[in-house]
Amino acid sequence: MHLKNKRILITGGVGFIGSHLVDSLSESNDVIIFDNLSSGKIEKIKHNLEKENVKLVKGDLTKKHDLFKIMDDYDVVFHLSANPEVKIDDFKTHFQENVYATYNLIEMLKEINTGMVVFTSSSTVYGEPKKYQHQKIMAL
Repeated sequence: MHLKNKRILITGGVGFIGSHLVDSLSESNDVIIFDNLSSGKIEKIKHNLEKENVKLVKGDLTKKHDLFKIMDDYDVVFHLSANPEVKIDDFKTHFQENVYATYNLIEMLKEINTGMVVFTSSSTVYGEPKKYQHQKIMAL
């Protein structure tokens, strides 16, 4: 799918990967960023907020009433929002901020009939390794 002249929602758009996605997609699309600003830095997207086609909506996917702020038509949704600090000893927080938040988003997207959702994850889901791989890097 070629992304040009599309209406795009990016959850977690203030984070590291999300902010780069905003940079790229805002060149030729309308981009709505939804973020609770818990871990990302607003400075990463400040230059994009000066554009007419980029809008930041502050909200939390775990709060269903916040979803009404972004209930609209989208061609594509990039779901990058997550709590990156997944710890087994804090399962409730992990569940709320990752699983329940994603569920809320999907339920909303079903209501508005969004065409495409791109879901991402990270290596954090694999947990802490028991042994780290080390490689020697040789200069050529």
